Amino acid sequence: MIRKLFRKVLQLSGCQKYNLPLWECPSFLFALMGAINILSCVYFYFLGSKYIEDPRLVAFGVLTLAAIWFVISFAITRGLEELLEVNKVKEEFIDIVSHQLRTPLTNLKWAAQFLITKKRSPEEEEYYTIIKENSQRLESLLNDLLIVARLREDGIFKIQEKFSLNELIDETIRAHLAFAKASNVSIEIENLEEPIFLSTNRTMLKTAIGNLINNAITYNKPKGKVKIKVKKEPKRIIIAVEDTGTGISKKDQKYLFQKFFRGENASQINTRGTGLGLYIVKEVMKKLGGRVWYKTKQGKGSTFFISLKI
Repeated sequence: MIRKLFRKVLQLSGCQKYNLPLWECPSFLFALMGAINILSCVYFYFLGSKYIEDPRLVAFGVLTLAAIWFVISFAITRGLEELLEVNKVKEEFIDIVSHQLRTPLTNLKWAAQFLITKKRSPEEEEYYTIIKENSQRLESLLNDLLIVARLREDGIFKIQEKFSLNELIDETIRAHLAFAKASNVSIEIENLEEPIFLSTNRTMLKTAIGNLINNAITYNKPKGKVKIKVKKEPKRIIIAVEDTGTGISKKDQKYLFQKFFRGENASQINTRGTGLGLYIVKEVMKKLGGRVWYKTKQGKGSTFFISLKI
């Protein structure tokens, strides 16, 4: 009964249009401010009646207070609605562009790969290699944008399955071995002798772990190491991804989980990325009911932790 009433309130207030909870919806906030306005006017009326003899002054004070509250609440909610509308259009645009560009970009990448295998002059081969590398970067960006778009869909996190965490981590490591070898980085794993089974969204958890491993390789040093540790506690599982890389400067740490943020260490080692990896990890863990945190020492490396309830 309460759930049905809550849904009706959401529909009436237009909150579903922006996919917002009730307490963040502009229409609901406007109604709430209206209620506060009424209560404050009633309080002012009784206070004025007690201490002010002229009823006209009381009425004028109440009307003035009501007008001020109305203007403030209308301005705030209207501004919020405009911002949400712009954000909604932006997200829809990103979704459409991401889906529409994926197929031609894949075709471009494979065409470049085919041309590289043919006998060409060194200059031509260099140009085709540039095409391939940039198409791969664009593909990576599009994949991250599609994941960000999926994070807004609560339905996807309702899909749960029971699976082996050991197998999931092994599978994720294998997917990154070629990148690690090309980057001259080794990957080690510890504490996975005991079989561990989880019941959650396997795909999204794999995405989170994969992003941490990818970052640990990307921001590592030549001949560096990536260590993956798993700790089982009575009520939760902790997965740690440790690297021997550049670490994170203090001024960058507060922006670390923001969209498109690229720290100063990225420019130091001359690497490129989307700046969405850690944002995705944070949002995925929040949706899965877990959390993410880290410890770092500049010049010595970083360790990122994610935890999930058992």
